[in-house]
Amino acid sequence: MTDITVPPEVPSHRFSDWHAGTHYAFARGLNVSATHLPLALDAMEDAGWTLAAVFGETSAAKIGFLFRRIS
Repeated sequence: MTDITVPPEVPSHRFSDWHAGTHYAFARGLNVSATHLPLALDAMEDAGWTLAAVFGETSAAKIGFLFRRIS
């Protein structure tokens, strides 16, 4: 039985679109303020991913991030 009073796990990466392969992952739709970006990147490093590239436009819906697995 599921306890509906317990909130679901929220991914630390805070992206609306996340696709992970064995060694690389693509993300877009960053859902944090730019001032929180260092904390989001730290969370990604702690989860075993390092930022490899950023591309696209600067709006959250049109910016893309490429991460490389480090662990």
